[in-house]
Amino acid sequence: AVFSIGAIFFLIFTLVIPMQASVVPLIEDRAVLFRENMSGMYSRFSYGVGLLLSDIPYHILNTFLMWVFFYFLVGFKRDGSSMGYFLLMLFLANFVIMSISQLFAFVAPNEESSNGLSGLSVLLSVILMGFLITVNSMPDGWEWGYWANL
Repeated sequence: AVFSIGAIFFLIFTLVIPMQASVVPLIEDRAVLFRENMSGMYSRFSYGVGLLLSDIPYHILNTFLMWVFFYFLVGFKRDGSSMGYFLLMLFLANFVIMSISQLFAFVAPNEESSNGLSGLSVLLSVILMGFLITVNSMPDGWEWGYWANL
C-alpha cells in the first residue's frame, strides 16, 4: 500500500512538466488575444473556455498513456470500477493542473512570474500533500494545505 501511494504521488508530480511547458505559448499568444479582444472578435472568457476545451483531446490521450504505462506496472485492482475511477481521477488531475498553469499564464505579467507561481504552487502541493509529511505532523495553521490538496 505504501508503494502504491508513493507511486501515485510521483505520477501526479510528473504532470508538472507539461504544466511548466504550457505557459510559454500562452504568453506568446497574449498579444493576439488583446488585439482580437479590442477589435470585438471575442471576449477573454470565450478565449479561455475555448482554450480549455481544445486541450481536452490532449488530456484524454495523456491520461490514457499514463494509465496504460502506470496502472498495471504498480499492480492496482483489475476490476472495471477501480480502473474507471483511477482513469477519471487521473484525467481530472491532468485537467486541473494544466488549467492552473493557464490561469497563472493569464494573470502573471510575464513568463518568469508565471513559472514562479507555478513552481510555488507545485512546491506547496508537494510539501502539504500528505506524502512527505502527515497531516498530524504539520504545524498548527498549515492543516489547510493538506485539505486543499485532497
